Amino acid sequence: MCSISARPLVAVLAVLLALVLLATLPADAQGSTATVELRVWQRTANPLAIYVSARHAAGSWNTLGTIPLALDQRNSRGTFRYGDISLSVPLPAGDPPLAETQNLRWLRQNHWDLYRHLTTLSWVADGVNETEMEAVEDLLYMMADSVENFRVALNLGWIQDGLTEVEVDAVEDLLYIGVLDRDNEAANLPPVLGLRWVGDGLTEVEADAIESFYWLAHESPRAAATVVALPWFTDGVTETEAEAVRSLSWLIEEDDARSIAVVETVTALRWFRDGIIETEGDLLLWLAYLDYWSEEAVAAVVDMPFLALVERDDVLAVRGLYRLAYSQDGRLDAVLSHPSVRDGITDDETTLIAATGTIRGASEVRRILGRGNARTEVVFERTRHTPDLKISVIRTGTQPRQATIDEIRDSVEFVENTMNRPIPVSHIIVVVDDYAVTEGYGGTNYGFAFSVLSDDEQHETPYDEHQFRSLIVHEVAHFFWRDHAGWIDEGVAETFEYLYGVDAGISPGLLNSPTRGDCEAHDLEMLTEWNPSTVTRGRYGCNYFLGQMLFQELLDTMGRPAFTRALGDLYEISLETKDDPEAEAPGIAEVRQAFPDQIAIVEKHWTGALNAPEGRPFDEGVTRTSHGLIQWDQYPTQDGAFVTFSGTLLGDAVLSKETMADARTGGQTNFNLSPADDYDYAGSVLPSLVSGRWILDDPGDVVATEYVLDDRTLTVTFRFPGALGAPSDYVIRVHGFPDASRMPFIGNEIDVLGYARIRAE
Repeated sequence: MCSISARPLVAVLAVLLALVLLATLPADAQGSTATVELRVWQRTANPLAIYVSARHAAGSWNTLGTIPLALDQRNSRGTFRYGDISLSVPLPAGDPPLAETQNLRWLRQNHWDLYRHLTTLSWVADGVNETEMEAVEDLLYMMADSVENFRVALNLGWIQDGLTEVEVDAVEDLLYIGVLDRDNEAANLPPVLGLRWVGDGLTEVEADAIESFYWLAHESPRAAATVVALPWFTDGVTETEAEAVRSLSWLIEEDDARSIAVVETVTALRWFRDGIIETEGDLLLWLAYLDYWSEEAVAAVVDMPFLALVERDDVLAVRGLYRLAYSQDGRLDAVLSHPSVRDGITDDETTLIAATGTIRGASEVRRILGRGNARTEVVFERTRHTPDLKISVIRTGTQPRQATIDEIRDSVEFVENTMNRPIPVSHIIVVVDDYAVTEGYGGTNYGFAFSVLSDDEQHETPYDEHQFRSLIVHEVAHFFWRDHAGWIDEGVAETFEYLYGVDAGISPGLLNSPTRGDCEAHDLEMLTEWNPSTVTRGRYGCNYFLGQMLFQELLDTMGRPAFTRALGDLYEISLETKDDPEAEAPGIAEVRQAFPDQIAIVEKHWTGALNAPEGRPFDEGVTRTSHGLIQWDQYPTQDGAFVTFSGTLLGDAVLSKETMADARTGGQTNFNLSPADDYDYAGSVLPSLVSGRWILDDPGDVVATEYVLDDRTLTVTFRFPGALGAPSDYVIRVHGFPDASRMPFIGNEIDVLGYARIRAE
């Protein structure tokens, strides 16, 4: 028997097993390294009993196993004895092991206990992914600044048990806070690391608070030192408190002495030190928004009397100032330089200051603030959902009208009951001033107040009163329905007007119904692509028309209880979307989610080219002769003095619910004439009466010689009125109803089923 030398044998086996391991590596991993330890065992009592063991580095010898090395084979010449070995070498699963960086080597050489603590953490020992590696590097950089901070961080439970992405970001923020400590000697990190809510695991809200605290400490160590010692910060941060710290960090972003002074003034206020409630958090947020547009304004107002103790009206005042600052046209300066606020805004002036935020024009702002120019009426009302509702009406020209307060209160209750939840504001501010309404509109809701035209408040007829009440309902609805896609906000508000009219017993013919107006969009998808602003009146008007078309069809299909429940779902879904700062304004996705059983209707309005506007005739020189609810079998054709046309109704459209005899007796008029280049009414094409005769008041009025309405078809022949004068393009408009549920009343605001153009010679 030959003698065996173990040392050379181990070297040979190491090479062999390394080759085996390499062969088991996947192709894309053969540039990496893996350590396998080998051991040769020789039984002391029997030197020929030799065994080979293998394991992954620092693992168990049983991991890869142990096999005997039996040298029972000879080569062909008999000069060598050998034995074959075969080991399965599974690769360690998961992430690659922690790389030995310079910082890690330094830690191993100088603080073995901390090195051992870090490398034996379960999420480090089993390999680190890219995100975890970032956390390890940040911890090691923290160690470079302060070994003690590093020691404390390693003992945090949430660092020991594995890191989420939120916690990885928090480690980075804690590192940077430590760097600030070293540079500024503010000693913020040890108190932060020692806070109970930091030690027991981090929620997303708490991680946000740490990040905001870092940015605050970056600009003002003094303010950060104040915050980290406050009881409301040390005992655990709520979402409101975390947002307050974030608002402070936004206030100080400019990195100048004025911003630092503002933040340090705020942190010294008693209400800030006592604890942050929701109203105070809202105030800080709007101060930060105001600061974005005007640092000077924030520096001016933080010392004013109205902010000594924060109430909801103070927030409204700052929101008003923010809107003036956003305009960048001198309106904000008109407030802050006005003699009435020379000594600062007081609690008695906050409602008026909020109202100025609705005004167009610096000169009008100065006028309102002048003594005696604005009169404020304030009452406290109660609704089922809001027992302490405050209503303020500010007028600059008209006389007080007591009924307005009642109408506002009733409108709030109607909207709340429809939504089945309290209105999301506790103070309704209404500004009756023409300069407070967006030009070309009847009312405007700014979120903190809404406005109406002065003349609209003064009623001459019951119909005027209904129109004004409907306007208030529309604007009150916008306290819920704002910051969505425009067609949601305006379409729902229009539908609320319609429902209010139903509850008020308004004649169906006078209810608020969808009217196309100047809208040229086929459908909601086209409108969304346009994304018009309120300045582009025609296109923005599509939001009202197409939006109400959708929601009113959903209402008619589902019935009111089911519709309003789904509308509440849409509102709640939208709140979640609006909480995400990176999300788009709630739109079609949220509507689909809220109305899952009505997808066919939703999709029809989204891409259905409803009532396609190609039939709009009022474009000079353009021939358009089709419309969604009329199929023209014969376009208006002139033969001598007579004009004839015929058509078929599409869908559920009807000309009248009345019988033909009723129409002839009562004077039902379905057809009229207008010049093609504008909307001016020229006259009506009237049926011949069974008895009596028409009074023809307009130059275009004419009695048809043939007037046949037969279920779905129509044929009309009439003599073209000579009184209309020289040859010109005219339009015949067909009035009716999209379906038979509408009231058989022809007049203003009635639905137009179709248009057709005629060249009158």
